[in-house]
Amino acid sequence: MQEQMKNTRNRLPLIAVMANSGFEAGLPTQTVDDKYCRAVSEAVGANCIVVPTSASADALEDLVQIVDGILLTGDTTNVEPHHYGGVGNLQSHGPFDPQRDRSVLQLIKLAHKKDVPMLGICRGMQEMNVALGGTLRNDLYGNLSFADHCVRPQDGPPETRYAPSHIVELVQDGRLREHLGLVRAEVNSLHKQAVDILADSLRSEAISQDGLVEAFCDPDRNFFYGVQWHAEFSALSDQVSQALFAMFSQSVHVYSGKLIPL
Repeated sequence: MQEQMKNTRNRLPLIAVMANSGFEAGLPTQTVDDKYCRAVSEAVGANCIVVPTSASADALEDLVQIVDGILLTGDTTNVEPHHYGGVGNLQSHGPFDPQRDRSVLQLIKLAHKKDVPMLGICRGMQEMNVALGGTLRNDLYGNLSFADHCVRPQDGPPETRYAPSHIVELVQDGRLREHLGLVRAEVNSLHKQAVDILADSLRSEAISQDGLVEAFCDPDRNFFYGVQWHAEFSALSDQVSQALFAMFSQSVHVYSGKLIPL
C-alpha cells in the first residue's frame, strides 16, 4: 500500500494530445506527429495520452476528469465551415476531418468549463475559437494581402517548412508580451485557415503584420492559449516556443498539484 501511494504521488502530469483521423491500407487510423509527443515529454515534463477522434461523448467527459492538460495538434485538414456559420465545400475549404471536429469541439467546451490547461496549435487554435463562438477565414492562399503566410514550400523538408516565416507583434499588456519580455517575434506559418472573428471570451495576444490574430488567450482561465504557429517543432530550441511551453508546463504542474502557484 505504501508503495502504491508513493507511485501516485510521484507520477508525472498527464497531457491529452488530440489525434487526427486517417486511412492506411484501407483501414481507418488515428495519427499524431511525434513532435507533439516529444514536446509534451521534453518541454512540459509530462506523460502523453492520445485522444482518438472517435472518442464518445462519455469518454471525453471522463477524460477531462483525469488529465492535467490538453494539447490540440495541427493538421492539414480544416474545420468544416458549418461549425462557424460559414459556407463552403470540400473543394473550396477542404480537406476535412469531420470526426475530429465532432470530438474536439466538445472536448474544448468541457475543458474550458473545468479550466483544464489547454494549448492549441494551428488547427487546434482555430478549433478553440470556433468552439467558443468565433469564426474562421479561408482566403489566405493565393491572396497577396497575406503573402507572408504562404512563402514556404509545404512539400519541402521539415527544417524548411517550419522555418521562421514572418513577424508577429505581441499585444501591449498581453500575457505573452509580459512573459516573453518581447515586443515582436518571428514565427513559422503553415496554415490555410485563420481566425476571422475572435470569440467574445478570448483576447488577442499576437497579431501578424498583415492583421491576422496569431495568438490568443482567455484571460479568465489559468491557461487557455491558442497560437497559429507550430511552436511544438522548436519547443526546446526557439526562444518564443520555449517560453510558451514553459508557461504551459507551469500551469499543468500547478493544476496537477506538483507545484504551488506563483
